Formats: sequence, C-alpha cells, structure tokens
Amino acid sequence: ELEHVAAPPQRRRAAPAPGETPLPHDGLPERGMDPGAVLEALLGHPNVGSRAWVTTQYDQTVGADTVAGCDRAAGVLRVKGTRRALVIATDSQPFVALHDPSLGAALAVAECARNVAVAGARPLGLTNCLNFGDPGIPEAYWQLSESVRGMAEACRALGIPITGGNVSLFNESPLGRIAPTAQIGVVGLIDDIDLLVGPAFADEGDLVVLLGETTPGMAGSLYERLAGMAPDDGPPALDLRREAALHQVLNSATADAMLVSAHDVSGGGLAVCLAESAIWGDIGADLQLAVAQAPAVALFGESPTRVVVTVKQARWPELSRLAASQRIACRRLGTVGGDRLQIRLSGVGATGAAEERGAGVADALDVPVTELSRAWQHGLPRALGEG
Repeated sequence: ELEHVAAPPQRRRAAPAPGETPLPHDGLPERGMDPGAVLEALLGHPNVGSRAWVTTQYDQTVGADTVAGCDRAAGVLRVKGTRRALVIATDSQPFVALHDPSLGAALAVAECARNVAVAGARPLGLTNCLNFGDPGIPEAYWQLSESVRGMAEACRALGIPITGGNVSLFNESPLGRIAPTAQIGVVGLIDDIDLLVGPAFADEGDLVVLLGETTPGMAGSLYERLAGMAPDDGPPALDLRREAALHQVLNSATADAMLVSAHDVSGGGLAVCLAESAIWGDIGADLQLAVAQAPAVALFGESPTRVVVTVKQARWPELSRLAASQRIACRRLGTVGGDRLQIRLSGVGATGAAEERGAGVADALDVPVTELSRAWQHGLPRALGEG
C-alpha cells in the first residue's frame, strides 16, 4: 500500500522591484506632436492595428457559428438551437505591470470584463495565463504574487469566478526577464443575440456619448511608448466599484435596446477608440471634447472605466438618467456623420502651449476616415516586414 506524503511547501521571498528598466520608446512620427499624426501612429502600432494579417490565415468561422470575428474588441459565437451567444475577450497590461504588477493585472481583468459588457453580455467566468520570470528571484516572485493579488481583487469586485488558468515561469533571457504579464480571458453570455451591440458607428446624426471620467496617468500607455514619459508620471488609477457600476449601466442600456454602438476606451485612449468606431462603421464624426488635463491625456490617456456609446437623439434623456442613477459621468461629444473624424478641444487643459513632454499636442484633430483606416490596416503587416 502506498504511503501518501505531502509535498514540502516552498516558501519564497518576495521583494518589490527597485524599478524596472524603461522600455525604449518607438519614436514619434515626423510631424511630431500633431495629434492627427500621433493618432495614425497609434493606430498603426502592432498592439492596436488590425489583426487580419494573422486571423485570415486560419478558419475563424468555428462551425459557422461565428457572429463577430476576433479582429475587434471581442469575438461572438452563437449557441446553436438557442437565441443565446457567447462573447469572448482577452487582454493584458504588461507595460502598466512594469510600474505596478497588481494594478496591471486588475486593469486587465477590468478591461476584459468591460469588452464583454459593451457587447451586451454578462461575464460567466475568467481564465488566465500568468507569464513571469524566475520565482527564485525575490523581485520576480513579488511581481507574480502582486499580480495574483490584483487579479483576485478585481474578480471579487466584478463578481467573476476564475474557472482555470495556467502559469509560465522562468521566462528569462540574457537581456533580462519578461514584463510581468497576466493574460486574461473572459467569457460572457447574451440571452438574446438580437440585443448584441457592436463597436462601429452606424447612422448619420446618432449622438456620440462618453460614459466615465478621464483621469491622469500616462505610464504604461502606448502614448508613452511613442513619446516617452515624464519622470513623475504614473499609471492611471482603477476604481473597481465604479467599474462595476459602469457595467451595470451597460447591461441595463443593452437590455432596453438603448445603444446603437458601444466601444470601450483602452489601448491608445479615447482618440483611438473613436477612430476604430469610425473605421469599422466607415463613417466619421464631428466631436468636441472638454479638456481638464493636458490634451495628450484627454486624447491618448488610457484611464479605465470609460466607454464610447452612440444613441438615437430620442434616447439620450434615458441614457443620461440611467448613468446618473449609477453615478457614472455621461457627456455628449457630438454626432456621427461625414467622412472625417474631427475632434475639437475646449476647456482649461486645451489652452496655451504645453512645455512638458506628454502634454504638447495641438488643440484639434481632423483626419479623413480613409487615412485612419489605412494606418490601422497596415500597422501589423509592416511591423512583421510584410507590408
């Protein structure tokens, strides 16, 4: 008879990293801080641009059940024999995690759940792939333990069970260990596929509305990769109670068929979010953005808990009341229409010439949708030497 012997526990030492070596930034386009040029550079970044070069090389129809492919915020699969559909999203925040691994993991959970919520689904469960360095190194073990803590806190706050996952450790090279990368996947359910909300702008005259507040913090953003970061800047904060409230607004608005489109603000910030909705809908928008911070923060900051939605004019009062009931900021930005994305800035942050790096963008953006689409479509192939 075999004797059952418990494996001896390993107690590793965790020590905060003294500060990771900053990643080299990719450099701004020749037109410098012109916001249109910055937007096109962000859309062409391999972490933002179209994944079609990859996804068209394999069958993504999944038994003819694919409703929306994976080239946008989330994939959608119908459940045969029912009116239900599954919504699947994946996200990670390794560059934020270099500054704060707990926050990076929590932001990835929040963004993933938000991508499910904007489609009109409620999350069912979460899986993960935790990618870290040698846990025998105290700093690497601290990154792992902090990431697990952040992931757990976000899951508890948003009511999402962790159904499984895997861990990849000892990811080292002579150049050092990888960034602490908690790759998150969330699956959600829509009870009636007719209520599915897509991210594309649709009809001329629809109101464009921003749900949520823009807050400071550019560290870990794609804009930081282009322009570098001010020494005293940090990543954006995450309020998980406010995040849960935003999801409630989205769920209620979707159930009432209030939204024409919805797209979450994430990589590249608000300007990239608006540009993607314009690209996917092949229609522009005329917008005005009230700016309390530097223009770069307003346009390209990646603070969480924000979603751009469009509604018919007649539904605006309902949406405004719904958002107010959950204490979620709700601001009209303008209307859908035309063939250009135009964003004018107004307010304290838009006046004067900013001297600090990360704040020196001009106060207007006006780019044809066709140019934005070209940048978005060709970024990844160009980075891979294919275009």
